[in-house]
Amino acid sequence: MTDWMNIEHFMERYTTFFEEMVELEKVKLSVLMSNDVQAIQANLLEQQSNAKRIENIEVERQNFFQTHGFNELSLREVIALCDTEQKVVLEHTYERLQHAISQIKYHNRKSMEIIHMNLSIYQAAEVR
Repeated sequence: MTDWMNIEHFMERYTTFFEEMVELEKVKLSVLMSNDVQAIQANLLEQQSNAKRIENIEVERQNFFQTHGFNELSLREVIALCDTEQKVVLEHTYERLQHAISQIKYHNRKSMEIIHMNLSIYQAAEVR
């Protein structure tokens, strides 16, 4: 028998983690827009730490899924297996997760645009 309550708790923690990452991506974007070299350097170190945290939570998710017999399944596929009232909760949590990931991608893309723009400016200045 599948422990859906345990899965629900894990999904909530996993989703909350990525919602927190959205806020950190917003900070990164703001720092990049400031052109404050020291702040950018400090944020770069923080981003490296965050990348390790993301890697760790993904390993944790994989281990959790393996422990619960969902080795090769996606989150969406796991939720589809649930036939209890918790399915509604899990689907809502999944939607929050998808929104958070979408926001992370958006902010990361904007950050990359700023980085590319700044690199172009610096390269153009070097040519002169």
